[in-house]
Amino acid sequence: MTLAELYRGAGRSQALDSLLARENNAVLLRDTDRQLARIVGSVLSQASLSSAHIVDAHAVALAVEDGGGVVLTPDVADLERLAAPTGPSPSRASDGGLGGPG
Repeated sequence: MTLAELYRGAGRSQALDSLLARENNAVLLRDTDRQLARIVGSVLSQASLSSAHIVDAHAVALAVEDGGGVVLTPDVADLERLAAPTGPSPSRASDGGLGGPG
């Protein structure tokens, strides 16, 4: 779902495909299984947010599952609200030039 949010038009899609085609382990693709779904649901519940924030909740859940991480986003306020109950607030970061929604 998070990857689907990034595919928005030819220019952005081409940049994303180029990034994903690189031969390294810098980008992790993770299917949502029951374990991850439980973490996502918990993140939303603890932040008292609706499923309208499910994509951001997935990003936070993956960081929680890995014991921490870096999330590049233009939507820092939502991620801070989602991450607050799970530990330290995320640092401000850019979206890496892919341009996020909103």
